[in-house]
Amino acid sequence: LANTLWAFAKLSVVHQQLIKSVSSAALASMTIWDPQALANLAWSHATFSIVHETLLEAISLQAIPTIGQFATQNLSNTIWAYATLKVMTEGTESQPAGNISEAPEANLSLEGPLDFTAEEVAEALALQGYSCEPVKDVLVAGSSVIESEATMAKAFSNLQPGSGVLIMAQGRYIACTSPTGGEAKQGVRIVARDVVSGVERPLDAEEFA
Repeated sequence: LANTLWAFAKLSVVHQQLIKSVSSAALASMTIWDPQALANLAWSHATFSIVHETLLEAISLQAIPTIGQFATQNLSNTIWAYATLKVMTEGTESQPAGNISEAPEANLSLEGPLDFTAEEVAEALALQGYSCEPVKDVLVAGSSVIESEATMAKAFSNLQPGSGVLIMAQGRYIACTSPTGGEAKQGVRIVARDVVSGVERPLDAEEFA
């Protein structure tokens, strides 16, 4: 169900009855949904600009106890969905789905930078069973120049499946992961995703460093 709704959202096809049916079915069976299904469900509703408060609350209640099972992609999709819906409904009532292309572009990201410190982020993640280690630059011998390739290699060495590197830069949080499948075959080494806007693109070693 979640994958079907995700596909409709991805193609920008709004089908009111399908959305209502999936939402109702999800509320009735939420306890057996896995992290990817929960993330896809939240992402789809945010993409459709739909605020279903009961459903969002149910997703939160199901996600919090199992947050340690969420892959980086699931986490970033879920965070983006809640952040986006919060902005779109600030000071307004819940709105039904409409034409996605008509949604103001400004609503797709938070206004102003996020102001959590690295320590606060690490503490929050630790409460959910995640360990955080700072990424240290690898310098060219005898200089203060950063060795980009070596820094990236060190950051991604010994990472467990579903892990990644969270970069905090200019008030934004960028989740960096090593791709698998088609992207890896195309030579993409790092995929960077803004956890609020959801924008995703390949990242090279120099940009990472």
